[in-house]
Amino acid sequence: MKANRIGLAVLAGTLAMPISANGQDRQTTHIGNFLVTIEKDPFSDKDTVVALALSGTDALGLRCLESTLSLVIAGQGRTWTEGDSFNVKFRIDNKEIFDETGLAISSELVEVQDDAGKIMDDMNGGRSVAIRVTGAVSFYTFTVPLRQPDKAIALVKMACAK
Repeated sequence: MKANRIGLAVLAGTLAMPISANGQDRQTTHIGNFLVTIEKDPFSDKDTVVALALSGTDALGLRCLESTLSLVIAGQGRTWTEGDSFNVKFRIDNKEIFDETGLAISSELVEVQDDAGKIMDDMNGGRSVAIRVTGAVSFYTFTVPLRQPDKAIALVKMACAK
């Protein structure tokens, strides 16, 4: 099981981050249960930040790429057709349900951009986030525990505020 988690983290991290020009500009740290990676965008010199939290073989990524906030969902063994739309629901603890549209940006990742900042704000101080991804013929639900989300979210949002 641990090998699956590591494999998923490597896969999601690799797909979520642009390739570093020299491989030396990347910083990685753990904040609570988030693996946070900070890297300079080689074209804009702005920070690109991804905070990844795992739950079994599923993952939630909080991102600032090219000054745009987004959330990404990855699940080992789940494949999507790039370009397909999905209904994605987020619920932090017992707060309101965010009902969003996600787009498969690869066969492994579904991205949500609309309301990403609001969802991250709602995650501050939260204990867990439940996620449901619904496609044309199926859906799946998973929950990601949140430990110290405030610090990870602050890094992601600060990168997009610059």
